[in-house]
Amino acid sequence: FKSGGTWPELFQLVGQAAVDGTSPERRSTGFALLSRLLESGHCTEHLEAARHQIVQTLLQGLADPNESVKEQALHAACRACTSASALVSFQAALSPLALPLLTLASRSHDSSVLSSLHEAAEQDPELFGKPRPDEGYNGPQQALQLLGPLVMDEEHEPEFRGGAASLMMRILKGAGSKWAKKNLQVFTDAAQLAASLCAAASDDEWAEWSRRSDEFQDPSHDISALGKQISQELLASDNAALQPALAVASKLLAPNEQKSWQARLAGLLMLESVLEANGKGVKPALTEVFRTTLNHMKHDHPRVRWAALGVLSLLCEEFGPQLQRKRHAEIIPAVGRLVREEESTRLRCRALYALGKVFDSEILDEEEDGEWMEKYLPPVIQEVLIPAIEGGATEVQELGLAVAGAVAEVSGERFAPFYGTFMGAVKTILQRAGQKELRGLCETAIELAGHLCVAVGHERFKEDAPFLMETFYSLQQGGGGSFATSVLLSLAQIAQAMGPEFARFLPSLMPSVMNSASLNAQVEHAVANIDMNEREGPGGGLSAEDNDGILRLRVPGADGLLYETVINTVAVQEKQQAIEIAGQIAKAVGAPFRPYVGPLFEVVLKEVDSDFEMVRSSAALALPKLVSSLSDTPSEAVRVFPELSLERLIGLIEKQTPKGDVKALTAGQFASYWLPSVRESLDALCIMHNRVSAGMIPVAEGGATGGPLFDCCWGSGAEGKQKQQQLVNVIYAACGKALQKALEREDLREDKGLLEEDDDEDDEVGEIFDTVMQISGNLFKMEGPLCTEAFNQHVAPVYSKILQNGMANADYASEHSAGVLAAICAFADAVDCGGPQAIALYGVPALAAFLRFVQSDTQQLPAPAEGDEEDEGEDEDDILRCQASAFGLGCLAQRAPEVVRPRLSEVVSALNLCFQHPRLSERRLVIDCAVCALTKIISQFAGDLGVPTCAARVQKIVSEWLPVTEDEQEAWTTHDFLFDLLEAQRTEIINPQDPQIRTHLRRIFEHLHSHPELLSYPSRHSQRLLKIAPMVQ
Repeated sequence: FKSGGTWPELFQLVGQAAVDGTSPERRSTGFALLSRLLESGHCTEHLEAARHQIVQTLLQGLADPNESVKEQALHAACRACTSASALVSFQAALSPLALPLLTLASRSHDSSVLSSLHEAAEQDPELFGKPRPDEGYNGPQQALQLLGPLVMDEEHEPEFRGGAASLMMRILKGAGSKWAKKNLQVFTDAAQLAASLCAAASDDEWAEWSRRSDEFQDPSHDISALGKQISQELLASDNAALQPALAVASKLLAPNEQKSWQARLAGLLMLESVLEANGKGVKPALTEVFRTTLNHMKHDHPRVRWAALGVLSLLCEEFGPQLQRKRHAEIIPAVGRLVREEESTRLRCRALYALGKVFDSEILDEEEDGEWMEKYLPPVIQEVLIPAIEGGATEVQELGLAVAGAVAEVSGERFAPFYGTFMGAVKTILQRAGQKELRGLCETAIELAGHLCVAVGHERFKEDAPFLMETFYSLQQGGGGSFATSVLLSLAQIAQAMGPEFARFLPSLMPSVMNSASLNAQVEHAVANIDMNEREGPGGGLSAEDNDGILRLRVPGADGLLYETVINTVAVQEKQQAIEIAGQIAKAVGAPFRPYVGPLFEVVLKEVDSDFEMVRSSAALALPKLVSSLSDTPSEAVRVFPELSLERLIGLIEKQTPKGDVKALTAGQFASYWLPSVRESLDALCIMHNRVSAGMIPVAEGGATGGPLFDCCWGSGAEGKQKQQQLVNVIYAACGKALQKALEREDLREDKGLLEEDDDEDDEVGEIFDTVMQISGNLFKMEGPLCTEAFNQHVAPVYSKILQNGMANADYASEHSAGVLAAICAFADAVDCGGPQAIALYGVPALAAFLRFVQSDTQQLPAPAEGDEEDEGEDEDDILRCQASAFGLGCLAQRAPEVVRPRLSEVVSALNLCFQHPRLSERRLVIDCAVCALTKIISQFAGDLGVPTCAARVQKIVSEWLPVTEDEQEAWTTHDFLFDLLEAQRTEIINPQDPQIRTHLRRIFEHLHSHPELLSYPSRHSQRLLKIAPMVQ
């Protein structure tokens, strides 16, 4: 048959046999042969050509009076629905078969037919045909009318009822929005059907149900679980299902009506499905839903209370943190009572899970929610969590520890008073670490210890750290597989809290981390030693099999062979976790981690272009953490990045696949790991650059110091400068590609009218603009004018366009706030460090932009009254724009006085306005940058302004606005300016003998003495403060 030319004759033979009126055996055999042909992988194009003939033949067979023939025809029709070798257009021709097949299934109760129809409906949403009202045909509705009774018939097996329900939802999902709007009653009927199934639970099931520790799933035999599944799939099928489902739930949960517990359970499960599918749809009735939920948490029946807790968890997740802030006084006592009083382990776990959602750190904010949390911490901890941890079943203990960790994470320092109580409980549990069945409990205890460490700090925690690490080591030696991500992250938290003191635990911890990071997690491709024609069942050999973490994907090829791809998913996840944790520990420990950098870097560099996105991302983000751990040996840091790793990172931007295709990084990949990897690496190098330039450290033992980092590492001659120029060009070119991706994403969103939506795509675009700006700033700080040409070619055109649009249109500036802010900062760095070429290119337009955006858009708003809620979003954007613009004005005054002088009075007036904002207490960032800008203006334009003006301004700055504390770079510049005036004895501007000035200077010096990070590296290195301090003693 492979030679061709015989397939049409074969299908003709089959067709003739299938309708042979004289021989039922011949007809039956014809359909059996057709089944085998449909399973075959060799005749795809021939099936395509004969599709209409085959469908007509099958229809005749399904109507055959002989039961044996009908059975074989049914079997062949199912094969037609599920055949992987048939093309989509073939399956689209199956529509005439759908209703006859469903009718037969409803009579024969054959669940395999339902499965086949479901699979075909997934391939072709219009399997049951488009409704044709003029012809009186409504296939989807007829199918639903057939399926409804099948789902509700208690005599059918659960598998059959579940298959019928799944097919119902598949039909509703494929029917389309227009059909849904015209057939709302169908959705109401489906919602009532789902609710009826939810209400079919019986008290006989309670004993087994209550023994289950899993708080999420009902037993599979429980028919109410099928009702919940239908309601979930119904609400996922179309938005038209939302209101009918809410109406059904509301009726079942109506107060003051005698309803069975089953009806109440059904209403809550339906409400839970609504919240899972579209929580915002509940918002208009949120108060009523919340009250109803709390009332049902007091219901007599445990399953109703269980369902009500599920609804409460979703409400906290969907409507937090506002719900917790307004309703905590009602929620916490109600949930706490159930944790204390419930006898069922399953219900106690459910209540603890709900309590965890109330204190979820991803929802709440430590500062904004601290006051009400502090009030409830003692009762929650003493009356709920501690009893659960000390006296509950293992499942209750484990969840109690997890919730305690969540509470500790979100409450921060407020949790410190309870440290001793919880650490005692943790130690008690960890003393039983040798019992394998308690491994999960011990891991959760270690997770809690990590949160405790963060809450109280390493000074108090360091006494308990050895016991904790010894327990971890014994668990590791005892086997049981790799640790959960959360456990390893807890160890990283402990390392971050302890800093270099964690180094003593590295010898016992790092070998296992390195082993996990070095696991073989590559994709393996091979030809499976299986003849796909011998495989049974539909699919022609297509399969996916997951056995103990080994995923095997088998795909049939056109050559008749079965190709197999093997992935060790456990190894992939363990490797990714280990690389991430190792990077975090490296950054936390710092210089003592140096012995582990070499071998870890080899692993990380290899995985930067891993086949797996999660491993590739973790490796890229681990690189800068290794760089930062080499802060005392800059030459080694430069070797890690950029010398050995930058080329590998650049290769990811446009990577050639094995098939020869080019796969480019997406905007999301640029935003999530590529740009952050480069930025964080340059952040670390920039700190080293400042220290090397100040003469604080050499680039290597006995190496150069007192100059720019790359000059000291690569030389300041022609060869060294050429190498530096290449580095700058490569990074800026990559940033340019990232910006283009961001613009493409933004243009696409603008075309679709999505710019006002707050979603992940919007965040990714903003992240790219922001991160490219930070990369550019670091390069300018280290390489100066070498950056200007590359910046002008790859980055400036994009930022110029954004800035021009923002200046011309206030709405654009608001909608594209991240891009506008990034553009202001990028040009400020360019004029600050880019030399005469940058001043010539950007000086005048930058001055216009800085003057526009240093003026607050919220200047005219009144100061907030006490107790008023503030609108933080727009005000925060405004603060950042003003801050960046003030910085830019200072840079121009210092670097390009010829540009500023014609508009000097305008610049000074704009900066003075920064000190007159009605919400001044919230704008310290703006004040710091404005103060620094004014000091630069006074230094540069003292002759233009006159001594009295300069003296008055300096005295006001000293008495009201120093020290600068929020912006480190601005603090360095401003405090050095003050020191310069004092050392030069410019008493006409600032006289330290004046009693009031003397008092303020003492206050400033005391603060700087205890916060040396606010002094520039040269001032620190030369101990400048100690030399000046006697002037004010």
